Amino acid sequence: MLGEIFEQALRRLRPKLATRMGGILPIHVPNIGAHQLEDAFQADLGTGAAFWVSYPVIGGSGAIIVGLEGNLIALLMGRMFGEVEVGGSTWTPRAPTRVELAVGMRLARDLVEAVTHCWTGGPAPRVTEGRNGPPSRVADGLDPESVMLSVTVELEIETAVGRIAVLVPDELVLGELGKVDEEPARAMHIERVYPIDVEFVVELARLRMSIGELKDLKPGDEIPLGLVRFVEARVEGVPAFVGQPGETGGQRSFRITERSNSASHLTGVRR
Repeated sequence: MLGEIFEQALRRLRPKLATRMGGILPIHVPNIGAHQLEDAFQADLGTGAAFWVSYPVIGGSGAIIVGLEGNLIALLMGRMFGEVEVGGSTWTPRAPTRVELAVGMRLARDLVEAVTHCWTGGPAPRVTEGRNGPPSRVADGLDPESVMLSVTVELEIETAVGRIAVLVPDELVLGELGKVDEEPARAMHIERVYPIDVEFVVELARLRMSIGELKDLKPGDEIPLGLVRFVEARVEGVPAFVGQPGETGGQRSFRITERSNSASHLTGVRR
């Protein structure tokens, strides 16, 4: 079942990658295995990992963990900035830069979202925002002897291959994690996720810019945003509110004027 879920998820992910990378990149799943959590990090990427990201399961005690190979990050950066030779280099173990971290986190989140969207065989797992770092950080609070199903995803860029490792708790696949109760699986009620922090983002403007224009930006450049009258607020990437930007007490503010229809999926309340 997990193999089918990932095949469907990759079909969903391919168009996003094609848009961002300027072309279709082959991506597939060559291997699925099983390891105890304490062994899974070494078994999948070993010292070649740039960093790992943990997505705790809401209502359960496990987490979906994604590892990004350093070579994959180098390949992605090389493709984005037109420096193919960078992508072919060997990754030297080090802390990723802010740009590398942002690119990797975006890919990890897109993959997890695609997997949960394509989930079959039971209620789709709901996860919180990811936290990144070395294995010791992302596995903090998890049972080191828990069994993780290990999925390797390979992404081909030019003539090189970069890998992503996805660790899924075996209980999650069996349907024992992520369950809240016996009521129909609709919206997650806010009282059940109250202790969990979520990302609240007010987006002032969104622009499209070519990689060439992005590379030419420098301190002092001004980017026109147009006339901004109404802006959207998102919670964990989901449109939640519409409002107006302003200023209160000398600080930038956001005045809510209406609730987005999508907000009901966050709170279980329709208005």
